[in-house]
Amino acid sequence: MLSVNPPISLCTTVHDPDARLTPLLLAHARALTKHYGSVHVSATNVTDADLITRLRDLGALVDTRAGSEIGTARRNVVARSARIDSNPVLYCDFDRWLHWQSTYPDELLDLPSRVLHDHPNAWFVCLGRTRRAFETHPRVQRDTETLSNLVATIALGTDLDVTAGACLITANGAKIIVSQSTEVSNATDGEWPAIIWKSGSDRVAGTLCEGLEFETATFYTKEISDHGGRASWEAATYDSTASWARRMALASATASAIARVVDPNRA
Repeated sequence: MLSVNPPISLCTTVHDPDARLTPLLLAHARALTKHYGSVHVSATNVTDADLITRLRDLGALVDTRAGSEIGTARRNVVARSARIDSNPVLYCDFDRWLHWQSTYPDELLDLPSRVLHDHPNAWFVCLGRTRRAFETHPRVQRDTETLSNLVATIALGTDLDVTAGACLITANGAKIIVSQSTEVSNATDGEWPAIIWKSGSDRVAGTLCEGLEFETATFYTKEISDHGGRASWEAATYDSTASWARRMALASATASAIARVVDPNRA
């Protein structure tokens, strides 16, 4: 694979039993092979087999042993990358990466150079959302993730959006995270920057991106059409007590993970 300057590896997780991601993967296969020194994928064992084959044909190193624990899958895929090379790592959930590549490709391509320029001392950069990008998400995400981000901002002393499912990690940062991370859920969103923060407050930074919009709707065009539009589909999909309970539980888990790392004696 060719790589951008500076070289960077892409680490990502995939859960796609219905092959919803395949069309965009085919559309952006060249970017996946050209822009990264290596690509590491942790896929659930129920992910569509053809999608896995296509990723491997593009040169991605795919592990299909991931279960339902997203935090474990994230940690494992970063660990595999760290064992192979010393490139900085872009971690991004794969559906989000595909949406980003299809909407703001130049921003995504320029990201490593931008981060290196803006945050030369950082080992972990939270890739957050601009106000516009954040507002594209359903209310259940906006409200609960605002709380998670507030806890991270208070604990780490800088304004951060830690819940976008994307970050850039140096080789030093990746080694520390792999050795210390224990969270099994998306609470790694808060745990990982907190772990690096212990090495020095200047080791954690944040960068806001337009391309980190709400990505899920991109892959549910039929369902959106069947509901008569995106607003109706979002209401049917996300405006339920169960959805709010799951998101509130994740916000609580993320806050607890941050507290455990930053002040273990009081968590």
